[in-house]
Amino acid sequence: MDSYNTNNIIKKNYIIINADDFGICKYRDKKIKELYKKGKISTVSLIINGINLKKAIEIIKKYNIKTGLHLNLTEGYPIFQNEDKIFQMNSLFSDSNRFGSEDDTNYYENKFNNKINDSDDSSNDDDSDDRKNSLLNSKMMFKGKFSFRKDLMKKIIKHNDIINEIVAQIDFFYKIFNHYPSHIDGHQHIHVIPEFFELFIPIFNRYNINVMRVPYQDFKYNNPEVKCTSEFLKDVSLQSKYIKDLIKKEYNDIIISDEFIGLLVSNQSTLEQFEEEFIRTTTYFNIESNNNDDDDNEDCIDRFNVIELMIHPGYSHESCFVDSFCESTNREMEADVIESEEFIDLLDKYNIIKTDWDYIKTLISNQLHLTN
Repeated sequence: MDSYNTNNIIKKNYIIINADDFGICKYRDKKIKELYKKGKISTVSLIINGINLKKAIEIIKKYNIKTGLHLNLTEGYPIFQNEDKIFQMNSLFSDSNRFGSEDDTNYYENKFNNKINDSDDSSNDDDSDDRKNSLLNSKMMFKGKFSFRKDLMKKIIKHNDIINEIVAQIDFFYKIFNHYPSHIDGHQHIHVIPEFFELFIPIFNRYNINVMRVPYQDFKYNNPEVKCTSEFLKDVSLQSKYIKDLIKKEYNDIIISDEFIGLLVSNQSTLEQFEEEFIRTTTYFNIESNNNDDDDNEDCIDRFNVIELMIHPGYSHESCFVDSFCESTNREMEADVIESEEFIDLLDKYNIIKTDWDYIKTLISNQLHLTN
C-alpha cells in the first residue's frame, strides 16, 4: 500500500489462493505452473519430500513463486537423516511402490480397532527399539494419514521424532532457497492436531515463521446438499476451531486468515459451490463493516477480511503413481473453475481481491503503526 489515509476506511476482502502439494507429482505441478503463469493463484505450498521435488524447485526459482512449506509427516520418505539422499530415494517410486498410502474409508467407524488398510502400514514390528523413528513403517516411509493418527492415539508417536522431522524440513527448505517459507501449512492437516501445536510454536518462532494456515470451516453454514460427510474433515475442522481460538487468545503474533475455503471444494469444484463459500466468508465482514462505517473518524484504520482458498489443481493421469487423490478428475475440474472468467466475475461480485501473504503482512504492519 503506497499511502495510508486515516480519513478513509477501506473495507476489502482479500483472498490468497494457494495450490497445495507442489512437488508431489509432475502432472499436478504442470497445471499449478500454468495457473501461476496466468496469474490465477497467489502462492504454492511445497511438499519437500515429493517425487517431483527437483523439477518443482526449478519452476519455483524460474518464476519466483512465493512458496510455503507443506509439512508432511504422513507420506513418502522422511527428510530427517535423509536430506542428501532424498532425490535418489524418490527415483525408486514405481506403480507398485506408491508415494502415498491408500485411505481406509472405514477408519473412523473402526478407529478403536486395528482395521487399517495393509498398504497404510503401521509400526508394530519393533516398538521396543527406542532408537527407531516412530513416524516410519517397516519400509522406512511415513505410515499414512490414518495409521499416523492411530499410532498417535496409541501414544506410539514420539514428540522428539516429530520435532526432528519438522526442523529437518524447514532447514532443507532454507538450504534450497536461501530463505524460510512464506507460510506454513500441513499435508493432510497434520499441523492442526492440538497435541502437536505446542511443539510447533517454538520451532516457528526460532525461524521467524509467523504465517500459518488454520483450516476451520463452519459446516453448519453450508447448504445441506453440499454438507460435509467426511468424519476426517469434520475432525480437522473441530481441531482447527480449537487452534484458531487458541491463537487469538495466546499467540497474537501468528498471522492466520479470517476465513478459510477448501475442505469441501476440493471434491466439489463448481462455480455454485465457490459462490456459496464466498457468501459464507464475506457476509459477516461486510455487515460488520457497514454497521461501523465512520469515515469522519480520524482515528479509524483500514479494515480488511483475509480469506485463504486451498486448492489441489492438476492433470489427472492414470500413470500418476502418487495416490487416488492425484489421479482423480476433480483435480482438472478444480483447475478449470479457477481458470474460468466466471470465477473472476465471482471475485468481483463479492469484492474480493487476490493477493499474497506479503501484502497482508504489510497491511497488518501499517495497522500496528497507526495504533501505536
